[in-house]
Amino acid sequence: MLTQSQQHQFDFKTRQTSHIDFNSLKPPRHPQGENQLEQHRTQKPLLQKRYKMTADETEQRNHKISLPSLAKIRKAEFNSMENIEQPISILDQGNGQRIQNRLPKLENRNEISKSKYEIQLNQTPRDEEQKKQKQKQKKTSFTPEQRISESPEKNVSYHKKKGGVKQWQGFKFVHKTKAGCQVNKQTKTNQDSAIVFPLNIESQNCGLIGICDGHGVNGHFVSDIIKQRLPIYLEFQLQSQNPDMEECFKNAFELTNSEILQSSFDTALSGSTTVIAMIQQNQLWTANVGDSRAILCRNCNGWRSIPLTRDHKPSDESEKQRILQAGGRIQTSRDFFGNNVGPERVWLSYIDAPGLAMTRSMGDKIGAQAGVSSVPEVFQFTLSQNDKFLVIASDGVWEYLSNEEVMDIVVPYYEKGELEQAGEKLMMEAINSWKLNSPGRDDITFIIQLCVVKLIYQLFIDMSLHFQYLGQGLSSQKTMELLQKHCSSNDHNKIADFGAVFDDLLEQHKYKDLIVSTLEIINLSPDKTLLQPIYSAIQYWMTKLESKEQQVIVDLFLQHIEQINEEAIFKTKIVAQLFNALSSSPLSQNLFLKLLECAKKWNTQQLIISPIISNIKEFLNLWTLNGPEVLKILNAISDLIDPQDQQYVLQISEYILRNISTSQEQYIKTFISFQNINQSFLKLCEITQCSNFQVIEKTQLGQLIKLVLAGDLSGASAFLVKEEGYFKSINLNVEQYLNQTRIAKFIQLSSQKQSYSYQEIAGALNIKLEEVEIWVIHAIQSQNVSAQIDQSQQRIFILDNFKKLLTKDDWQNLHKKLSALLTKLKNVQTQ
Repeated sequence: MLTQSQQHQFDFKTRQTSHIDFNSLKPPRHPQGENQLEQHRTQKPLLQKRYKMTADETEQRNHKISLPSLAKIRKAEFNSMENIEQPISILDQGNGQRIQNRLPKLENRNEISKSKYEIQLNQTPRDEEQKKQKQKQKKTSFTPEQRISESPEKNVSYHKKKGGVKQWQGFKFVHKTKAGCQVNKQTKTNQDSAIVFPLNIESQNCGLIGICDGHGVNGHFVSDIIKQRLPIYLEFQLQSQNPDMEECFKNAFELTNSEILQSSFDTALSGSTTVIAMIQQNQLWTANVGDSRAILCRNCNGWRSIPLTRDHKPSDESEKQRILQAGGRIQTSRDFFGNNVGPERVWLSYIDAPGLAMTRSMGDKIGAQAGVSSVPEVFQFTLSQNDKFLVIASDGVWEYLSNEEVMDIVVPYYEKGELEQAGEKLMMEAINSWKLNSPGRDDITFIIQLCVVKLIYQLFIDMSLHFQYLGQGLSSQKTMELLQKHCSSNDHNKIADFGAVFDDLLEQHKYKDLIVSTLEIINLSPDKTLLQPIYSAIQYWMTKLESKEQQVIVDLFLQHIEQINEEAIFKTKIVAQLFNALSSSPLSQNLFLKLLECAKKWNTQQLIISPIISNIKEFLNLWTLNGPEVLKILNAISDLIDPQDQQYVLQISEYILRNISTSQEQYIKTFISFQNINQSFLKLCEITQCSNFQVIEKTQLGQLIKLVLAGDLSGASAFLVKEEGYFKSINLNVEQYLNQTRIAKFIQLSSQKQSYSYQEIAGALNIKLEEVEIWVIHAIQSQNVSAQIDQSQQRIFILDNFKKLLTKDDWQNLHKKLSALLTKLKNVQTQ
C-alpha cells in the first residue's frame, strides 16, 4: 500500500506524461525507505499483468495509448475499489485516426485475467492491404509531404529547395511555427495548425493555404480537425459545375464546424480561428473566421500591403452589433477591484463566459449561444504581376506587428530571393515584439507564399493559335475547335512558345486584328471558358505597350466592345480591369472620362467604384490639372457615384484639396454640392488645418471656416446671417458644426473655472436650458470632445461639476430631466 505522499508523486508524474508506453513503465522512486520500495516492487508484476500488451500486438498495431486517467485507476487499485470504468484514447499512427475504447470493469482485484485487459481494436483494420486502401479513399494527413505522398494521382511536385523553401504546383512558400510560452516561460502546447493543400478543380491545379489558431483546453484538437477536414469539404464543394464560390466556402466551413461539434472531445470552451487563401490561376479567394489574417504585398510605384481579410473582434462596430442582436454581451474583463482589463470580449448575457476575444470562431459551443458565428467572410481578388507575395498568419504575428511592418520585414529578403531568411527574420521580429510588450507569448505560425502569376498562359494558347490558323485560311469555327483542344494541354514548353508568338504579334502593332479576334473568340465560345483569360489579357497588353499604344488599344476596345453578345456586367468588368491595368500608366484624361461614360451607360457603376478610388491618386499625379479640368473630372465622378456612397467622394475630394493648387471658388462649390453637406463642411474644416489654407481662404466658405476654427462663434453666426443668401444657394447648413463647437467651448470653460452659474454659461454660449441634456450626451459620445476629456474624469465631470453649473432654482426645474440623463450616461459609460 502506497502512502499519501507516494500516491501524490505518482499522480504528478502521470499528469506530466502525455503518452505512456507500458513496456517501459517504471515505478517512481520513493525516498522514504527500502521497506516501502520493496513493497512497491512486489506490486509491479500485478500492474504489468493488468496493462502490459504483448510484444506482437504492439509491433503489429503500432499503437500508443494515452491514459489521462491512469492516476484514477491506480488509486482505485490501492484503495480496494471494486469497480471502475474509464474511457481511453488510442491514436492509430498508421492512419492518424483516434479511436475511443473503454477499459473493462475491475470486478475482482485479486483474480485478474489478462485477457480481460487486452485492448480490442475492432475499428482498426488488421490487414495491411485494407489499411492502404483505406488511406487512398480517405485523406487523413495534410502536411505538404504527407498529403502529396498519399495522393500520387494528383501528380503534384513537392520538394525542398535550398534554404528550406518549399515548392509545389509552381508555388514557392516558407512555413514557420513556434509554440508560445506562459508567464513563467514554460512552453505551452502549440495550438496552431497550418494548411498546405493541392486542390483539383475542373482539371485546374489550385493551391490552398491556411492557418488555424486554436484556443481553450482542446484548441489544438479543433485546429487539427480543421486542418484535416476543411480542405476535403472545400474540394468536394468546388467539384460542381459553375459553383458559387462564396457558398462553397461557407458550406465547407459549416460542414467542418458540424464535425467539430460532434467530436468526442469537449468543445464548450474550445475552438479555433481559421483563415484560408485559394489561388486559381490569377484569381485569389480568401475566407476567414476570427482574428487570424492574410495580406497581399504589391510592388507598384512602391511597396504597399493590401488586407485580404477583416479581423472579427468585438471592437469592430458591425461585429459588435451582430453579437448584441444575438443576445450576447460585449465588455472587457474586470480585475478584483472592478477595473476594466484587456480588450473587449464576448460574454453570455447572464454569466461571465466564455470571454472570447473574437466574434467568429469554429467550435466554441458556449460562444455560439452568445452569437459567435462560424460563417466566414469571403473575398475575391484578381492578381497581377505587381502582386509579389502573400503573408497568412495567426494573431501571434499580428498582435504587435502591423501589416506594413510585416511587409517591411519580408521585402528586403524577397528582393534578394532569400525567402527562407525572410521567414526566419519575421519569426525573430514577432518573438521580439512579444518580449517588449508581454511577459508571455502566444503561438506564432505563418506562411509566406510567392504569387507566381502565370501570364495568362491560357490566353497565350488561345490567341497565338487563333492568329496562326487564321493565317492559314482556316475558319473561325475551326479555330475554336483547335483552341478548345489545346486548352486542356499541360505542355508548358508549348505554352512558352505560344507566348513568344503572342509577343511578336504585339510588336507588329496589329492591335485592331487583336481586338476583333479576341471579341470573336468570346462570342464563339459555347461554355465561356475563355472569358476569364480576357480579363488578364487586358492587363498584359497594358504592361507591354507604350503610352500612345495603350490609348489605341483602349479606344479600339471601347469601339468594338458593343459587339460582345454578353451582359453589361461582363463589359463593365473589362472596363474595371482597364482601370487596374492603367493605374501606373499616363492614362489621358479623355480616355479616363470615356471609361466613366461606359460604366454609366451600362448602368453598372458599382463595379467601377473600387478601381476608381484605388487609382485616382495615380491618375491625378500624372495629369497637370487646372481648375476647369478638376471640375470636369469631379462632375463625371459625382454623376457616376451613388449619393449614398459619400465616403468615396470624400476620399477623392480630400486628396485633391491636399495636392491640387487652385483658388477657384467654383471648385469649392463643386466640392460641397454633391455629398452630405454637414460631413463635407466638417471634412473641409479638418483639411484646412493641415493643408494650404490659401486655397479657399478668400471665399465666403473660407472666411466662415476661419471664424469657426478661431473659436469666434458669435462672429461665425453673424457672418452666417450676413451671407445667408450665398450659403442657401449652395445648400450649406453649418448649425450642426456650430453646436459641436459650442460643446467643446463648454467643456473648455468648465475646465478653466471650478464653477460657472447657468447664466454665465448661457451668456457666453448663447444656449438654452433645454439644450443642456443633449449637449452633455454629445460631449460624452462625440469623438471630437472625448479627446479633450480623460475617461477617468468623465464621472467627476458629470456628477460633480454639472451640479455646480446650475443655480438652485435651475436644479429644481431640471431634477427629473437630470435623473433620466444620469441613467443614460451610466449606460453610455458601461458600453
